[in-house]
Amino acid sequence: MCGAWAAAAKLAVQILEYYMQNAIAPYVEPRDEMSFQTETLLHIGERIFISSAPWQQFAMDVRDIYLYKDPWRTFKCLLAYLFLIKTGFMMTSMVGTFQSIAYHTDTGIVC
Repeated sequence: MCGAWAAAAKLAVQILEYYMQNAIAPYVEPRDEMSFQTETLLHIGERIFISSAPWQQFAMDVRDIYLYKDPWRTFKCLLAYLFLIKTGFMMTSMVGTFQSIAYHTDTGIVC
């Protein structure tokens, strides 16, 4: 019985490949022509590195806060964090932000 299911599954995959080959072929290179090229990998890595510059800047700003590069800025962030935790608005502000992103609204207020 198991052999029959395996044969049926193999036949289903072959049928799907046959009917989908015209739609997929323009977007997929043949496997025979694909080879590893260091230049392509370096180009992709460079593009990722350049496009992630804002995230890198954000990470450096966070690092400056926890390394106490500017004690006054670190103190202000600590006060803001403690205020949000004490008043219980930390999760509310996070939920409001996620809802505004999800529903494409321009306010982060939770009703």
